[in-house]
Amino acid sequence: AFIRGARSGAAVSGLENIAGALGLTGRDPKEKCGSPDPFDLGSGLGGSRGYHSQRGNRGGFSLGSFVKDTLTGAVVGGLGSAGFYGAGKAVEALRGSVRNTINPRDAYFMQNSIKNQTGEYTVLGNAEALKNGTLKAEDLPEIRIWRDSNGKMWTLDHRRLAAYRIAELDSVPFKWATDEEIANQMWKMTTKTEGRTIKLKIGNGKNIIIQ
Repeated sequence: AFIRGARSGAAVSGLENIAGALGLTGRDPKEKCGSPDPFDLGSGLGGSRGYHSQRGNRGGFSLGSFVKDTLTGAVVGGLGSAGFYGAGKAVEALRGSVRNTINPRDAYFMQNSIKNQTGEYTVLGNAEALKNGTLKAEDLPEIRIWRDSNGKMWTLDHRRLAAYRIAELDSVPFKWATDEEIANQMWKMTTKTEGRTIKLKIGNGKNIIIQ
């Protein structure tokens, strides 16, 4: 970004110097004196304006003044462009750091029941870790949420949502499910309680109702 701005600024300032030496340009006396503020990103300095020579016709072409104006234009144009580019990157980084959150109580279960254990992890074990702080909701993948035509929000990740409810968390990260994800998992819609509760199967015929 700096190099692009420097090239543009140098070119504009060099041409203005030559034109001024030849008496082809001049600054309107009604305009403000001085070059544009190089840190005024809104003026578009990083694009093509750069530093503007104010020499006008002052005794013909001078190599020294030409080099000075060209170098000044390069520095001002480069700084303006780099500043504009940096500001844009900062906004992108900030946007990327902001995550959607939801209260687990506001999301509903599609499934009627889930198993406590899948692989080496259990819903109850994760809930306990979330309670005592050894596990953070931010450490886990975001739960996927979708909204039906009535505005009701459902989850596609039932075991994680169950753990959050058991741990009594009030804010967890989520992301909106894609249309394809929703369509592929509609078979999970087996709830008998309109999604308010889910049955957690802990083995040996024992169940816990997660509300």
